[in-house]
Amino acid sequence: MKDAPQDTVRFDFEGPEEANDWMRVHMESLRACAHWAEHESGTVEDRSHALLEAGLRAARALGDKGLESWVRHLRGLALLDSGDLEGADQEFVASLMLAETHGDDRARAASLEARGVVAQRDRRDQEALDLFDLVEPLRDPKGRPRGTAVLDLLRGRSLVTLGRFDHALERLDAAREVFAPSGGGAVDEVNLARVRLERGRALNGKRRGEEARDELELSLAGFEARGHTVQMARVREALAGVTQLAGEKNWMDHLLEAERLYREVGSEAEAERIRSFLPRGRSGG
Repeated sequence: MKDAPQDTVRFDFEGPEEANDWMRVHMESLRACAHWAEHESGTVEDRSHALLEAGLRAARALGDKGLESWVRHLRGLALLDSGDLEGADQEFVASLMLAETHGDDRARAASLEARGVVAQRDRRDQEALDLFDLVEPLRDPKGRPRGTAVLDLLRGRSLVTLGRFDHALERLDAAREVFAPSGGGAVDEVNLARVRLERGRALNGKRRGEEARDELELSLAGFEARGHTVQMARVREALAGVTQLAGEKNWMDHLLEAERLYREVGSEAEAERIRSFLPRGRSGG
């Protein structure tokens, strides 16, 4: 990661003063880890895991439970990004416990939401929805609408997987209005592309194939413009489903591209999952 410092990451601190100095120097690098992991870009590197381990030790040396909760949350995001669902969930549980001790509702909401994403990735979508339901009461009703929109997006994703397409579209349309206001205003292109991916899946589930294809192609263009490789692979998977239902002979080409993209970012587990759907000899790996 370009934001990470190039010197050797240290792990031992003789006291709070050294830990505080380290945290001041490396805070922007820690935030960079969070940014890339939160956007599911598949770019969190091994060095970033070492940086987060050092950050956790620094937070403990400072005796700052709030800071420790935040760093453990970042560690969870990095592990989630790398596909370690069990490790990620352990970090989010630890972060949640620290946040509860510290009385920080915002941190509690973030940890519960992240645990919902873990459940979602593990195909436990009803459990994910139950966790997302716990998040909403912890959010400030006067807070930023983006937080509510992200929650609507996540709920919509699980609802699509569960086959509740109409309910999913209601949630996704609400999220889209925040990320791309119909009355004008700033557009959140990354989250808009994420909404379009899930809307495409929902529309395909309702057998509205042409609308689904349009949404997915717009989603793919949005992710391609920003180099979000993992998300590009997920759109390719969805396009494979749309084109297969349409009876197109080249539907498997989308799976081949998805497999290649997963390999490109080192997501071997995802690449192997795609290969399980491909005839022997068709994989690029």
